[in-house]
Amino acid sequence: MAEDLAGRVRLGGFQLDLDSGELCALGAANGNGKVLLREQPFQVLRMLIARGGKMAENQANDLAAMQKAQQEYIRQAAGTASSPAEEIARLVELKQQGAIDEAEFQALKAKALA
Repeated sequence: MAEDLAGRVRLGGFQLDLDSGELCALGAANGNGKVLLREQPFQVLRMLIARGGKMAENQANDLAAMQKAQQEYIRQAAGTASSPAEEIARLVELKQQGAIDEAEFQALKAKALA
């Protein structure tokens, strides 16, 4: 976690001291180029350093979950089952109710299995 970080981290042409909150330009002479960050920006930088990889991983997981939910919604809106077995079970019910005949059942079953 961010609380476990200590030392210095290089960020492009800068170096961040994780203990003091100072941001220093690399190559600055005599301590010139040092900036003491305010608490909130400093904590945001520490969090990004500590959890940067996890944040990208979480974003990818969220995107995958949204895509899966969208596909399921489209299937439901289109009236198709999520698996061939479910589709065939639905067709059997329709046939038993007399909504479709044997020829329609066979045609739709072949389509579900394709």
